[in-house]
Amino acid sequence: MKIAEGAFINPMRAYLVYHKSAAMQKSARGNFGSGIALPEELDIEIENENGIVVQTGTLNTVTGDVRMDRWFDLKGRRLNSRPTAKGTYYNNGKRVVIR
Repeated sequence: MKIAEGAFINPMRAYLVYHKSAAMQKSARGNFGSGIALPEELDIEIENENGIVVQTGTLNTVTGDVRMDRWFDLKGRRLNSRPTAKGTYYNNGKRVVIR
């Protein structure tokens, strides 16, 4: 579904935001869609109503699978993003040490 800038979209719906880059504009040769190949994976961010990123993940454009980047502390409490403090955490089920 396409939505114009400034248009309204119902709550609990997803949409993609297209950010033009110089590299993509050169490869498109002035015609959107021709010559542009989607990457195998896209980074996604889920924002709340205030525009603050509350979750990040990856979308596989070939299969359509979404892999969320989930962080937890050792007590099992979910974190909103990658931790900045030193310590041991769990990221997608694997133990990670932040130094």
